[in-house]
Amino acid sequence: MQIILNEQGYVHDYAIIGGFGSHSITVTEPENLDDFERNYGSYHLSEDGVLVKNGDKQKELEVEAELNDLRSHREKTCFPYINR
Repeated sequence: MQIILNEQGYVHDYAIIGGFGSHSITVTEPENLDDFERNYGSYHLSEDGVLVKNGDKQKELEVEAELNDLRSHREKTCFPYINR
């Protein structure tokens, strides 16, 4: 499995089959691959080269997703009335 990390050290993208080239890191798949596929943005690479999930980062990403959903809903329902 190959991963690409973002500036904060969390997984930005991953490939289970194939790869990205020279800018990726090869790691072993995490134990819970289903959770990793759903929440890969909350995983970081530990000092011993293992992918570890950060619960605080997961909560942060969930709040961010909820806010984006609320903004999208507001744009669809409120803005047509405001922008008449």
